Formats: sequence, C-alpha cells, structure tokens
Amino acid sequence: MEIEIESAIKKYLRDNKNLLEKNDLLILYNNAPSPINRYLFPYLLELGVNPLEYLEHIPFGSCIEIDENILTIPKNVRVIDGGALWGNSHIESILIEENSNLEKIANNAIAHNKNLQKVHLPISLKDIGNNFYSCLKLKDIFYEGTREDWENIDKDDFTFDHIEAKIHCQDGIIDYGEEN
Repeated sequence: MEIEIESAIKKYLRDNKNLLEKNDLLILYNNAPSPINRYLFPYLLELGVNPLEYLEHIPFGSCIEIDENILTIPKNVRVIDGGALWGNSHIESILIEENSNLEKIANNAIAHNKNLQKVHLPISLKDIGNNFYSCLKLKDIFYEGTREDWENIDKDDFTFDHIEAKIHCQDGIIDYGEEN
C-alpha cells in the first residue's frame, strides 16, 4: 500500500510539475496526511524548495529522507512533531537558526538517529518531551540559556536516562552521563 501511495504521489507531482506553483506545493505539503509528507519532502527538495523555511511545525516522518549531515531548522519553526526526524541515519548535527521560535520538540521527534553527535537548542524551547532515545553517538547538546532555564523546560523524566550527553549552557555544563 505504501509503495502505491508513493508512486501515485510521484506521478501526480511529475505530471503537474508545470502547473503547480511553489505555494501550491507547500499548501499540499502542509495539509497532506503524514505518510504523504514523507514522500513530498524529498520531491520538494529536488525542486529546490525547502519546506522547512515555510513551516511553523515539522510533521511526522517528513525529514526521514534528508541526506544532509547537518540539518538546520529555520527560525520560523515552532514545533517539531513526534517522529519528524525518527531514524534518519545521515544527520550528525542539528542546528537551529538564531532568534528561533522553536517551542516544542514532541516525544520521539528526534530518536534512533544513529549518527547524531550534537544538537543546538534555543532558549525559546519550552517542551522537549522524551527524545534522543537510541542516539548513541550524541555527546553534546548546546543550549542558549542558563542551567536554570534548562531545568525549567518540560521534559519527560526518562529523556536523559539513556544517553551520555553533556548539556552546554551559558553558565556551565550539565553532565547526564555522570548521573547514569
């Protein structure tokens, strides 16, 4: 079934490529169910359109096909949905643009990323959920705020029980590896 959906979407996009404007593609992307977004995302990238630049949230499964080593989340993104980056083995580093509006990283948005080594998080972040599970190479998280700011972020009790990452804050380091 999944292959049929993928083929149909690719055929539709290919056949209508000259008729669709960038905004039409983005509207389709924003309103499509999650499985379809998974196929639209790489197609939009092929057309030179980065949907992340136009979204306020990154939907489930949409970034699984990105083959970049460094993923930059644009400042307009407010939410990264659960499963958005799940299992992407190419990403080694996640950067967030300056003056970011990112407020929430939903549960399991960033998980099973076997090559992820570092993540940058903005001070605007209010909820980090339960993430980074099976990101075994993750050693450094750079956070724009203080250690007190970090402690005030909503996070699942188990978020950092399974990694050995250091949280680099403006006023020092929180080392979860020492606590495990």
